[in-house]
Amino acid sequence: MATWSPSGSSAPPHPDFLSALSLTHVQYHANDPLSLAMAYASLVPLGLLCAYATWIVARRELTAVLMLAGQLGNEVVNFACKAVVAQHRPTSFLGTGYGMPSSHAQFMAFFAVFGILHLHTYVGIRGAWWKLLVDVALVAITGMVAYSRVYLWYHTSYQVLAGLVAGSVVAVGYFVVLRYGVRRRGWAQWFIQTPLARYLYLRDPAEIIPHLLQREYAWHCQEAAHAYKQD
Repeated sequence: MATWSPSGSSAPPHPDFLSALSLTHVQYHANDPLSLAMAYASLVPLGLLCAYATWIVARRELTAVLMLAGQLGNEVVNFACKAVVAQHRPTSFLGTGYGMPSSHAQFMAFFAVFGILHLHTYVGIRGAWWKLLVDVALVAITGMVAYSRVYLWYHTSYQVLAGLVAGSVVAVGYFVVLRYGVRRRGWAQWFIQTPLARYLYLRDPAEIIPHLLQREYAWHCQEAAHAYKQD
């Protein structure tokens, strides 16, 4: 009979008492190269969470904080929908919990739709074709991740489609609330004046500084030229 081995014991634990942290655990067909590519595609949401953290720390923009908050709220909506619909996955051995709607598809749909709305509303980029290129990239990545969940048999096509629709609806609704509620009513500017926001150097240039990237670049060039003259 297996006995439990406490942490720090000189003996290794028995396999019966081991559990896996399956946060990044994706199963794929070993003899299918495309299956491996789809497994990597399923990890894109985790990479995006790392990108959120990097964006927040490096830029200190309120938009990044609000978008991440919306992304996490979108996950709460997904969890609630799964509990209500209670539809099983296409297999009993791939994935855990219910499958309707797909959390991967809903995550990516929120990211893509909110990102596109923000890009076309607030971001100034020289040449409209740059925005079109970003739009296509966001849609393509979202489609790839969504397709990977069907290809790997973690979800049915209907579960993925439901996730895409749900994520898009949440993204549009959240963007409207932020633009016409939080920002237009001055709540965003109020928040960045609080002691906590000042301590963290949070800023919200989205509404008040168009073409921020070009302005920052021009300021950098000006400061660099001034420094060279002093030398």
